[in-house]
Amino acid sequence: MFCLFKNSHLYPKVNFYLIAAAWIGVLFWLNFTFIEKELVFKVIAGEAILVDLLFGVPLVLMMAVVVYATIYWFLKLLIVYLYPQAIMPASELDDALAEIAEDPELEKALQEKYGEEYWQHRDEVENPEDIDSKSATKPQQESANPSTDNKSKLD
Repeated sequence: MFCLFKNSHLYPKVNFYLIAAAWIGVLFWLNFTFIEKELVFKVIAGEAILVDLLFGVPLVLMMAVVVYATIYWFLKLLIVYLYPQAIMPASELDDALAEIAEDPELEKALQEKYGEEYWQHRDEVENPEDIDSKSATKPQQESANPSTDNKSKLD
């Protein structure tokens, strides 16, 4: 079940509702800490001590991220268990990605930006005859200087 939770993609409409619910939870958290606990008023009035400023405010903001993640993952877990129809099948996701990848306009734009050689492997671009001629000239260049070869072998 963990694999289903980890790899599941929700339909965009359901995912939107999950994100909205998580943001509402974050807004409640920030309202509670800044307004109801009067953290903002303490900071503005100068009544906040150094510990409140150094640890309190960053901790409150970090906890907002934790609250968002907790709400989102909890609701996603509930949907995976209780409403599995909201999970996008892998075939639909693959089809959507394939449509994006095979878009001719995108391919033309990338072709213009990067050029034709970018999409080919380096081995395909080079002519096999060029590779053979390069490898044939390399041993000749090495044997042209026998005195340096002998010195390096002696060292």
